[in-house]
Amino acid sequence: MLSTALSAQRGASLFVSLILMTALTLVALGSLSTSLMELRMANNTEAGMSAFQQAQAGIDATLASPADYYIVNGSIGDTRCYNIAGCIASITSMPAPISPPEEGVHKVRITRVTSETCPPRTRDSASSCAKLRATSFVSESIYNNSLAGQGQAELAQGYIRLMPAGDNRDTGTSTSDVQN
Repeated sequence: MLSTALSAQRGASLFVSLILMTALTLVALGSLSTSLMELRMANNTEAGMSAFQQAQAGIDATLASPADYYIVNGSIGDTRCYNIAGCIASITSMPAPISPPEEGVHKVRITRVTSETCPPRTRDSASSCAKLRATSFVSESIYNNSLAGQGQAELAQGYIRLMPAGDNRDTGTSTSDVQN
């Protein structure tokens, strides 16, 4: 009679351990699914930040050499472009990390928004219409490398560029050459 009781208990403990193993396996699979989703979210965030930095690099490159990219003499709406088909005034090269152009990945457009006016007054200095003129530009930078999984970003930023007034305007004299 003792042997029949032991054999019944051995079968019950095997059944209970199988149920516990199945439950632990389901919990582990649920955790794995959550971890994979969090990894995808982190990769997307990293790609978005990288794309934003690449787009910002396009705007920073135009500010680094304004004489090369901005339209000093011209009218409102004049545009210079880099890596954009159909643009009349093309920019042929940009500094690293934008150059060399990958097919349609990085695009930059600079548009003249206003005609020459007196520079705005600031808290630190008064403007001088006799010596300086101001022109507004908008720089747009588009980075789209989403096909390679590296994200997409578009930025637009406005700038006021100071230029010498009068006859010095056409000579390319920078604002640092103008005496106050």
